[in-house]
Amino acid sequence: MASTATIDLDSEITRFLEDCKLADATTVLNALTESDRGGQMKPEFRIGEMRYDRTALPTIKELYKRQLDQFEQRTAQELGLSFYRLEQTATAAIATFWERSLNRPNGLAYVLEFLTQLSQKLDELQQSVQRKSQEAKSRKSVSVYTAT
Repeated sequence: MASTATIDLDSEITRFLEDCKLADATTVLNALTESDRGGQMKPEFRIGEMRYDRTALPTIKELYKRQLDQFEQRTAQELGLSFYRLEQTATAAIATFWERSLNRPNGLAYVLEFLTQLSQKLDELQQSVQRKSQEAKSRKSVSVYTAT
């Protein structure tokens, strides 16, 4: 088992991560929040026809709460589907890479080195996504705290 070419391996890992939409934390988050109808998920708030009298404010609050709950449910469902799509894409890409690379000269060593480096990159990516998620939670709790 001879050593593999580092330059070729680095570009292969970069291309793999880009093809799977795992290049960086922002790309992952965008892929997860991508709607199956295209574009990014976004909340919709529709007031509809209503009377603007003394009951308008409680009615708007109730509509907002109900629609926010519906959006949270849709978001959780779409995030699950997006994660499944990302997982399937990455799994298929790994299987394709495995089949293509195993038959090359020193294929087993190349695949082993690729998967070792890929694992390290994915660990770094996971930490980055978790950091961004934590920052977003912190910003949200600060904005909720200052708004109340």
